Amino acid sequence: MKYIYNDVKLIILIFLGAIFWFVGISFYVVISDFAEKVWNITSLTPLGLIFTLLGGGLLIGAILVGKYGDRIKRNILYTCSILVLAFGIIAFSLVKSYSTASSIIFFIGIAGGTFLSPINADIQKIVPDGLRGRVFACKDIFVNAAMVMPVLIIGKLTTFIYIRELMLYLGVGILMIGIFVAWKSIKLNTIKERAVQDA
Repeated sequence: MKYIYNDVKLIILIFLGAIFWFVGISFYVVISDFAEKVWNITSLTPLGLIFTLLGGGLLIGAILVGKYGDRIKRNILYTCSILVLAFGIIAFSLVKSYSTASSIIFFIGIAGGTFLSPINADIQKIVPDGLRGRVFACKDIFVNAAMVMPVLIIGKLTTFIYIRELMLYLGVGILMIGIFVAWKSIKLNTIKERAVQDA
């Protein structure tokens, strides 16, 4: 834990991983209720198609990162993917058409895949071999906590917040995180550039 506290970049990566799973599970929980209350879908087949498209998008996002990820700066990759994820969820919450929502969710999946895929690889790059086991164990603690929280929170929120509004709030929350990530990224790049100029 002491090693993690002393490495800001590592803290950010663990934080981003936890955010992804919190958002992902929240979206999964909300979308099931969303399908029933907004689209009046009670059959499992249309809902299954939604989750299939989401999973397909995640897979394609991971493949794109594996093939082209090294050509893009990590701060740009993380910032753009989280912003696309946010705008995708906001758009998903506003549309009424199931077919339009199905197209949007595919791109949400791609954004999620490009956001999640590089995290473990980036952690491995900056952590010494002897500490990787402990660091990943610590990361998993935060990730597991982030995965459990939505199940406890979202169910209670749906009792007094309309499901479409809840989906919109989720998207806006991610957008705020994306803006924060972009701001921190610009700030860190400015510091690095000044350090290079001073050297």
